[in-house]
Amino acid sequence: MCRSIRLLRFTLLAAVMALPAAGTERKDDFDSEAKSRTIWDFCQADSEKLTFERQPDEPATFLRNRISASSTNPTCGRDAAREKLGPRVIEPLREDCPVSSRGLGVQRSELRFKNRDDWQQSEVSHWYTINFKIAGAEGHKLPSCGSQRWVNAQWKYEDLGPNLSPFLAQRFDNGVLYITVEDGFCRCVIAKGPGDPNTVLANRNVASASGKPGMALRDVKPIECVNSRGDEPANACSPLNLKLTAYSQEALISLPDPSKQWVRLTYLVKAGGPRESRFEVYANGRFIVRAEHAYEEKVKFPNRVKFKFGHYRDKVWTSADMLIDRICVSQHVGNCDPSVVVPNE
Repeated sequence: MCRSIRLLRFTLLAAVMALPAAGTERKDDFDSEAKSRTIWDFCQADSEKLTFERQPDEPATFLRNRISASSTNPTCGRDAAREKLGPRVIEPLREDCPVSSRGLGVQRSELRFKNRDDWQQSEVSHWYTINFKIAGAEGHKLPSCGSQRWVNAQWKYEDLGPNLSPFLAQRFDNGVLYITVEDGFCRCVIAKGPGDPNTVLANRNVASASGKPGMALRDVKPIECVNSRGDEPANACSPLNLKLTAYSQEALISLPDPSKQWVRLTYLVKAGGPRESRFEVYANGRFIVRAEHAYEEKVKFPNRVKFKFGHYRDKVWTSADMLIDRICVSQHVGNCDPSVVVPNE
């Protein structure tokens, strides 16, 4: 009898282990503040600077998230001591740049999933789509200099290792959209739009076509990689594990400009352990780049992924809006962005 019970327990355990890992399935068109507040945690956002708006044109509904000179750095209880994005890697500011606060703290207004069950399991691939636009506010233009570490979407491990930076980040510094990944303590720019987030990056003011589906992927190089250790200079570095593939090297500098149009970025995120991570970037349905094998040191697996969107930046004296029309998270790309054509392996 006891042997039969043990056998039954083993069979049930094996059946549970064979079940696919639970995935996150969430969509928000920001057409109802009440609904959005059931999905997102607002503890790191400035509610007085968040407005849910409607307009006759498309998109008909969106969230306006404003950051200004008066914005602070709200934290969520136990996360306060760990909510950092690592060191500055943008070059020192020009003396003629009028907008910087010159190191007087950070500003934040970010949202994240309210239910921890919606925090993606690191080993399970998920698709994220963000439809957004960025604009100057309160009579200010978007800064062309003086903006540092302005992150408007980020993915971090719940259980962090020594690197406190997001392993994948969507950034917008000095009028330029760009995307970074962390490989150890080596931060690499894997895609960007026209212009330069700083004068270190090459290919200034260049944007080109990224190739067409059906072309073969080839190995490409990161646009720039710098040391992201907080106690060391942000010198150039070489990633030990990161592998990038795209239709062409030029594809990496072809992101659209969210200050001029609504931009739909779609990401594939699998944040596994060494040699298991995989990220893909698509802009308005168009494949940009695939990044594989990057990982942060001494991170425990399995883990969960904390996704946040909004504003995080070193303080500047200008105001800006991030308009978000839609966010979707799913294990299936067709649920979030049916226009995506995934390249062949």
